[in-house]
Amino acid sequence: MPESTVPAWGYQLEYYVNVGKADTSEWVKATELLSWEMAGDAKTYEAAWIDHKNPPVFTYARACVINFEKDTVIGNAFDAWIMEHRNETDLPCEIVRVFTWLGSENAKTADKASFLFTPNAPHNNNQGQPVTGSGTFNMVDETWTEGTWNPATKVFSDGQEPAPAA
Repeated sequence: MPESTVPAWGYQLEYYVNVGKADTSEWVKATELLSWEMAGDAKTYEAAWIDHKNPPVFTYARACVINFEKDTVIGNAFDAWIMEHRNETDLPCEIVRVFTWLGSENAKTADKASFLFTPNAPHNNNQGQPVTGSGTFNMVDETWTEGTWNPATKVFSDGQEPAPAA
C-alpha cells in the first residue's frame, strides 16, 4: 500500500480544557483561536563525570507552556470560564490534546496533563473587532499522560483502553 501524502491539518489537532469544578469534569473545546503556541523545555541533568570526554545528558521531565489568543464569543463555554476567572492567577485545570486523525471513531489518540492557568486582561485592539481573550497555561505534570479520547462522551482514558462509548 502506498504511503499517504495528505498532511494532518492544524484544525485536526484539537484542544479541550476541563473548566469544571474539582468534583465534576466539564470538557470544552478551545475554539475561535487566533493563536495556540506551545513551547516545551526538556528538564535535564548534565552529568559532570570527569572520566568521560562527553558526559551524557539525561532528560528527567518536560515542561510545557501554552500561550493563546482568541476571539471572545458570547455564549461560548471556554470564553465564559476565562471571563469568570479573569482576575485570578494559577487556576488549576487540565488540557487534553486530541490527534483526530489517529485512533478509531470512539477512541482518538490523545494526551492529557494538568496545568495552571493565568488569563490576561480582555482587550479590544480596535473598533469593529471582537474582544480578544488570552492567557497562559503552565504545565504542572512531569509529562503528558497518553491515552484515548471519546469525542461523543468527552471522556479521556489513560493508556490504550478505549474511552467508554456513548
